[in-house]
Amino acid sequence: MVVLSRGLEERLRREAEKLNISMEELVVDILLKALNISLDLNDKVEFHLKLSEKFLREAEEFLARG
Repeated sequence: MVVLSRGLEERLRREAEKLNISMEELVVDILLKALNISLDLNDKVEFHLKLSEKFLREAEEFLARG
């Protein structure tokens, strides 16, 4: 878990929306560029799988609330 100020979180959210990506994808992209590293195929697959699982869980919770 990463703790962000409300202002920084909102700035990241707006930037992600402009790029039509999730905030998680934006943060990972920023970190990878800042550290000058790249993910291998297995790491990319694992990242997107975990992100998909998160979105599915959130959708199920949303539907359960009615």
